Amino acid sequence: MIFNKKRIYIFSAIALILIFLTIFLLFVLTLPQLPEQLHDLSLSTPTEIYSDSGELIIVLANRQEVKLSQISSHFINALLAMEDTEFFKHHGLNKKGLLRAIFTHLITMKRSGGGSSITQQLAKNMYFSFDRSWSRKIKDALLACQIEERYSKNEILEAYCNQIDMGSNSYGIEQASQTYFAKHADELTLAEAAFLSNLTRWPTRYNPYRNYDIAKERQRIVLLRMRKSGFISQEEMDQANAEPLNLQRLNLFWGKASYFLDHIKNLVEKEYSHEVLSYGGLKIYTTLDTRLQNIAQAAVRDELAKLDERLGFQEYDLASIEEKKHYIQAALVSMDPRTGKVKAMVGGRDFSVSQFNRSISNNRQAGSSFKPFLFLAAIDQGKYTPASIVVDSAVTFEYDRQKWTPSNFDNSFSGPITIKTALSKSRNVVAAKVIFDITPERTVDYAKIMGIKSPLSATPSLALGTSGVSPLEMCSAYCPFANGGISREPLIIKYIENSLGNTLDEFSSQSNQVVDPQSIYLVLDMLREVVETGSGRSVRSLGFHRPAAGKTGTTNDARDAWFIAFTPELVTAVWVGFDDNRPIKDKNNVELSSAIAIPIWTQFLENALRGERYRNFPIPEGIIFVYVDPKTGEIVPQDFPGAQQVALKAGTELPLKDLTRAYSFDDTTSTITDSLEHIF
Repeated sequence: MIFNKKRIYIFSAIALILIFLTIFLLFVLTLPQLPEQLHDLSLSTPTEIYSDSGELIIVLANRQEVKLSQISSHFINALLAMEDTEFFKHHGLNKKGLLRAIFTHLITMKRSGGGSSITQQLAKNMYFSFDRSWSRKIKDALLACQIEERYSKNEILEAYCNQIDMGSNSYGIEQASQTYFAKHADELTLAEAAFLSNLTRWPTRYNPYRNYDIAKERQRIVLLRMRKSGFISQEEMDQANAEPLNLQRLNLFWGKASYFLDHIKNLVEKEYSHEVLSYGGLKIYTTLDTRLQNIAQAAVRDELAKLDERLGFQEYDLASIEEKKHYIQAALVSMDPRTGKVKAMVGGRDFSVSQFNRSISNNRQAGSSFKPFLFLAAIDQGKYTPASIVVDSAVTFEYDRQKWTPSNFDNSFSGPITIKTALSKSRNVVAAKVIFDITPERTVDYAKIMGIKSPLSATPSLALGTSGVSPLEMCSAYCPFANGGISREPLIIKYIENSLGNTLDEFSSQSNQVVDPQSIYLVLDMLREVVETGSGRSVRSLGFHRPAAGKTGTTNDARDAWFIAFTPELVTAVWVGFDDNRPIKDKNNVELSSAIAIPIWTQFLENALRGERYRNFPIPEGIIFVYVDPKTGEIVPQDFPGAQQVALKAGTELPLKDLTRAYSFDDTTSTITDSLEHIF
């Protein structure tokens, strides 16, 4: 029995050794081939992003290599202090860091970051998968040992410094030095080097353009670690902490559609991973029109500069980075309603100051620019026509045990008016009366089918645009007005190829006929009136004379200014406001209206369509045009004083005005009933 136990122990030990050797051999055999030169130890071809016309916009992870002697010794020391103080002593594995990582894992039962030597971090660049499994870490360790046997420490350190991801599309210390301090890597001061060394840990979190205060605090930690490691003296540490940092760029790609490209990268990174995005050799073909993008950026820049003066701000370029954060902001999105392609996107006035993309953020109320969805719901249900009369007068509603008294922007009332006039003049009280008639729930339904994705509160105040939306979704939701009732999902990426040219993903704009073309055209005709004689009429005075339609929007206390308008070729949404949501007031403390968004839209469209032939909106079958008395909604001759032209569905019955009677057109208190009996 004893003999049998001994044999079992021996065979078990042999089996375990064989299993271990087999696993070890499998790991070794699957290790990648080391290159002749260590600087060739890099990931796949950099990812490239293209415009709609196939123009190369940007190359991600594009490195600029330098020799170790061309890198500031301060940066090398900061890197060693933070990443691997034992680098020149170990043979590939940071034993202390590895034991610390294993101990942390055993205590917390979670994978722990850190513990890897600089050589191991370089080794992991051989793997495209970038998973965080223990098997991959074992392969990293084995490969790190091979690297240490084959290359010198200086070669390893040089390769690492040239490949490291340092945020803002800068890879390697030379590009990072140019991106953050507009200098070469050998010119970095101790303060700058310590500042940059943090980016190797968490490029996004410690990016000074995004989170300056956090990056500055991390600089202090690096300097303290350098002091404890003996790289610098106490005096040098104190001087570096006190040194002011002057952030500036020499990045050739910076400022070219930065918000759009940042959004693209976020979309792809979410679908794949950060590593695949940066190093996967992807070719990402987008819908961006670089000509329109440049025009959009210029329109935002130029018109906000004029607005700065009205608001009492000094010239933007003369302000500090901290001061610039409090300047007025704007966002612009432009789509082709025929294809759903997003042709231009501006998420703010200055990406280097703030990377917050206001064009996709849904935290701003739409104001009156939301009203077209309300009136579309009312018309499509057959309860109203553009000639329907609603009395613009003081009213108080009770809803959900609350009282609500809507008011107009100018605190006046117009009496009985058509809903076409109500939309063009942006009369809040009329919109409130209509939403009470058709219900907020039905209004939400129509806004959703048109393309609004954000949560909408089904309350009466929705008529005044009190729910948060984004410029991108508002632009998308206006597309059906421009194309006969067909919804268009925003298309931003057309397709993605791998480094071999094989298509990985292909995208298209989802489209559906969501509303009757005749109903859509009636609202389109109303929106044209906004531009011709209503709240958007300054489009014409600014010199834009092409067929256009749209709606302005101003929220309570003038905190948001919108203008969403379209031509047959482009739907464009413009938002203007402060990030801290304060009222937009000029230097005389006078609140400004949505008119401040119109010059941006006008400059953009005027230049975007320059040279294009004039196109008008097609009129669907079954549409007729009549003239009505804007106070009664009754049909009148074209030469009737104040006659208003309205579009109607064929077969709609309206009363004829009795021209044998005398009427007082100044009486705003009388009650007049049209054939559809929609008077409040």
